[in-house]
Amino acid sequence: MISIFIVEDEAIVALDLKSNLERIGYSVTGIVPSGEEALEKIKDINPDLIIMDIRLQGSLDGIDTAAILNEKYDIPFIFLSAYSDEGIIERAKHVEPFGYIIKPFGANNLRTAIEMAMYRAKMKTELSKLEQQLRQSEKMKAVGNLAGGIAHDFNNILTVILGYSTLIEDKIAQGENILSEVEGIRNAALKANLLTKHLLAFSRKQVLNPEVVEMNIIVENVSRMINRLLPENISLNVITDPEYQAVFIDQAQIEQVVLNLVLNAKDAMPDGGYMVISSQTCRLDNNMLVTTGSVPKGDYVTISVKDNGIGIPSENIEHIFDPFFTTKSVQKGTGLGLASVYGIIKQSGGYIDVKSEPGKGSKFTIYLETTEEKTSKLKKPEEQMEKLKGDETVLVVEDEDEVRRMVVTMLSSNGYQTIEASNPGEALLISENTNMLFDLLITDVFMPLMNGIQLSERLHTMGIDFKTIYISGYESKLVKKKGVDINGFEFLPKPFKSIDLLSMIRRTLDGMLD
Repeated sequence: MISIFIVEDEAIVALDLKSNLERIGYSVTGIVPSGEEALEKIKDINPDLIIMDIRLQGSLDGIDTAAILNEKYDIPFIFLSAYSDEGIIERAKHVEPFGYIIKPFGANNLRTAIEMAMYRAKMKTELSKLEQQLRQSEKMKAVGNLAGGIAHDFNNILTVILGYSTLIEDKIAQGENILSEVEGIRNAALKANLLTKHLLAFSRKQVLNPEVVEMNIIVENVSRMINRLLPENISLNVITDPEYQAVFIDQAQIEQVVLNLVLNAKDAMPDGGYMVISSQTCRLDNNMLVTTGSVPKGDYVTISVKDNGIGIPSENIEHIFDPFFTTKSVQKGTGLGLASVYGIIKQSGGYIDVKSEPGKGSKFTIYLETTEEKTSKLKKPEEQMEKLKGDETVLVVEDEDEVRRMVVTMLSSNGYQTIEASNPGEALLISENTNMLFDLLITDVFMPLMNGIQLSERLHTMGIDFKTIYISGYESKLVKKKGVDINGFEFLPKPFKSIDLLSMIRRTLDGMLD
């Protein structure tokens, strides 16, 4: 039986309504004269339907009450009123009632309105479920595309690594030189590293290192790089704004963004053409709608890459930033280039606009907010490997055998004494049973039974004086999301080069960390 709650300020009308409802087979769960009382009682009664007058006692009328009910509950309601003037009808529309009954009313009119309201409420619930299922289906499809693309690319990389590994085994057995095979494995690993960076960039989980940079420097750096990449049948024109135009960004990442756009432009001109890379300052007096959203008004530096290539069909423009969406052949594109461009720009607080017409070319424009700060003229000199050597003792705790052996090899080949442990328990046993002292702990953050920070704390309670560097396959923000706070600690995300690890070791041990 359908339960109905009545909100009506005239007692005679309320009792008559209750009598009619019960006579035609409905249950009345309560009657109140004001919106305030309705809101107070409704949470305990939870009826199937509310029938409510518009003119009520108290400060809330029926429309005001309905608006609050819509925010807090999912209960259909019908307005019951003697008024039908334009102003009231317009106000009532905004709260989306499931029916509107004009007084006086008959039992048949009442029953029809109730049955239609309950049917609409049922259809609304079903529609909401279908929308949720559709969203879930779209999410699963996107995850499937992502997983398929990653599997494809990593399988190619693993094929190279496994193939070269087999060749190395054969050549070692025959006493032959293996340098080219080792180089092949290294290049495959770099591709895998680049793929994970693309994924992190797309998901906006990559750690950026922003600094104040002049945009013209980025354009000049990229133009020097791409001169070697462009074929002779593509002409390049670089235009920079003579005005000083500084932005607060990660220079390496933005250069990667521009390089990706340039390579896309090159691929769009298989028969040759021209390309223009330009930077300029601009002021937006109003918000401006672009492909990836709305750019708020303000001062911006733009960098654009324009070509006169094959262009992009209009139906593809809304998908070009999707991961693994590509119109290129399998050999030429993974579909992650523009996805990573989008991720880096969004994480940097910027926007991208795309203008394109099939047969006439494309223009990608990036908008980044300007900054009043001045760029630093001083750049740190690259640290030489010879200066990074040491003779201190390092305890390496890592549950992945290959990673642990690699770290130990990096350290041993640069003069450090090493102690290995495959898990926190083993590290504690070594320290307790051997009384071995060490100067530095390098530990993975996430390991079975105990994390790296807990291990470091336990080792300190044993009276050992050492410093700690944490390493992890997760970026620092993701480490914190997983419940481990590494703020204030030295942290190095995987994968890393030997110079990165050795530089951090020396700065940590010598007390020169910034």
